[in-house]
Amino acid sequence: MVTLTNGDDFFDQENEGNQIPDTINGIGGDDTILTSVLSGSLVRGGEGNDSLLSRGISSFNTEGESINPDNLEGGNGDDTLNFVGLGGFGFGDAGNDTLEVISRTTLYGGGGNDFLRGSNGDNWFSANQGNDTIVIGQRDSIYGGRDSDTISLLSNNEVPDNLDLENLATLSSATGDDNFISANRQADFVAAWGDRDIIYGGRDGDTLYSLGSQVRLSGDRGDDVITNLNRERTGIVPGNSTATALIPISRSTLLGGEGNDLIQGAVGPLQDGRNSLDGGVGNDTLRGQAARDTLVGGEGNDSIVTRLLEENQDKFSPNSVELILPGFSGANRLDGGAGNDTLVAGFVTDTMIGGEGNDCLSGIFNRGDGGAGSDTIDATTTGTVVAEITLIGGAGNDRLLGNTNTGVSNFFNGGTGNDFIQFGGTGDQLIGNTQGNDTIIATQIEGNTSTFLIVDTQGRNTLSGGFGDDSLVTGAGDDSIIGGAESETGNDSIVAGAGDDVIFGRGGRDTILGGAGNDYIAAGLNGTGDSLIGGEGNDSFAYFAVSEDTKNSVIVDFDPADDRILLLGDGFNLANSSEGSIIASADFVLIDPGDNYVNSDARGTTPTIIYERNPVQIPDEESPTLAGSGLLKYDPSGNGGPEDLSDVITIARLNGTPNLLQSDILII
Repeated sequence: MVTLTNGDDFFDQENEGNQIPDTINGIGGDDTILTSVLSGSLVRGGEGNDSLLSRGISSFNTEGESINPDNLEGGNGDDTLNFVGLGGFGFGDAGNDTLEVISRTTLYGGGGNDFLRGSNGDNWFSANQGNDTIVIGQRDSIYGGRDSDTISLLSNNEVPDNLDLENLATLSSATGDDNFISANRQADFVAAWGDRDIIYGGRDGDTLYSLGSQVRLSGDRGDDVITNLNRERTGIVPGNSTATALIPISRSTLLGGEGNDLIQGAVGPLQDGRNSLDGGVGNDTLRGQAARDTLVGGEGNDSIVTRLLEENQDKFSPNSVELILPGFSGANRLDGGAGNDTLVAGFVTDTMIGGEGNDCLSGIFNRGDGGAGSDTIDATTTGTVVAEITLIGGAGNDRLLGNTNTGVSNFFNGGTGNDFIQFGGTGDQLIGNTQGNDTIIATQIEGNTSTFLIVDTQGRNTLSGGFGDDSLVTGAGDDSIIGGAESETGNDSIVAGAGDDVIFGRGGRDTILGGAGNDYIAAGLNGTGDSLIGGEGNDSFAYFAVSEDTKNSVIVDFDPADDRILLLGDGFNLANSSEGSIIASADFVLIDPGDNYVNSDARGTTPTIIYERNPVQIPDEESPTLAGSGLLKYDPSGNGGPEDLSDVITIARLNGTPNLLQSDILII
């Protein structure tokens, strides 16, 4: 045993003639102690700011464990422990210590804000207490300790411009693959340059960076920032020696754990990537950029995005550097998990799953599934999109918005619940389960004359067509059906099925079948030549107004015993009739077979509704009159109009000449 003084001692074991393993105690003062190349010595610095150097070259057993290594203990004070040999054990103890090794060495920082650094790898580091900084090479294992540590894993690549970290550019000469790091407690900072690294953030809000592939980054507890970045390199782009390109990242796993985490993936290689981002518990934000990535929000209200790089976007793009990106094709899977999540896909081959909760899914994708909850799936994004998009609402009252681009077909499955579905193009259709009381409309964009087929035969539904020639079909249930916008001119086909339905034909020459039930059928505004079939039940046929351009509708199956005609009082200006009552006798004229309204004494001085049974006038192309039909007409002027009745307008033709009476017409 060698015991030094309380002063500032210098002791070199090689020069003291005592090269065999020994115990050297520094006691006090700022000592400098060097061991011999024969390992196995124990050196204690004691009090003071000591400098301890191990030259020992340890031997190893078959399991790779060091045999008789040098042991350096700094003691109190700001000590420097340096291992230039192979193997060994270093303990900084109290104070802000510096511990540096080459390979196969175990280091404990102890108390204080320590700096630990390895170069060739296969080392084991424990920061212990204090805000420590650890810089390692490859195949090292690190435990960060209790406080806020900074851990850097470096490779042979230069520090990239897109990673804004201070004081790391001088540390870029070491290699950095296959390391294991556990940052443990407090808010730690870890930056890893190599591939196949494993990093655990610990309890608090950690910041984890990696520029490697096949890495595993886990934030564990706390609000963590976890980022997988691409390296940059010049001289690898054919024909452009000065261009800067990103090195693609693949097959990495980024785990947020508990807390509100920010997880950012890297750009991957063409048609590959296969990175996994999992937010875990908490309100997380996940951003993926590679192909075939899986992004899972987990529990909490998460935001999940797959998209391309944008200039100066967070830490994704370098500062003022023009990049050439590797290819990618999407095929990512975004899974919100439990909670009210926001998912935004960026590639035509992406798939989104909202999971439990009220989720919002949008962007560019080929399949969106809301899962349980009242979800919104919005495929209206313009630009490059896939030819077929599937939108599945799942359980809950969902809102599904189809894409309107030419050539795109949307397939909708609202699932259970009362859903809102907006068709976007001609090839759209409902698939699978359509239970619930749904609202289904066609996109109503002026000038878009796409034709829509909308069929929902389950529940009590609301359907609306677009500007084209649409087909709208419902089943049993009290449905509401609208042919389209008020200004549309499409010739729609509407089949309501059983139930007490409300049907508006709107513009165009529509064919409307009310089906069984007590239906309300409104012909096109101002008359557009619709064909109306009430079906079984007590049906009402409504007319709001007419004009000189009116084309009369045809009521195929009017039955006075069950059906009624409804006229809007404000639209026909009937002076003697009141809203909510049958038409006044002073406003109605019934013309029997063989009579003519021209010669009728009933022609008054105010607007009048006329019903002619088995009329005798000659048919014309605009308003054909057939034998065996009754004509419902409107005289806007009474006997103050032209004698030839040229201003009289035919409202409807009633097939079969039903015996329409004053009591069959109601004012609304």
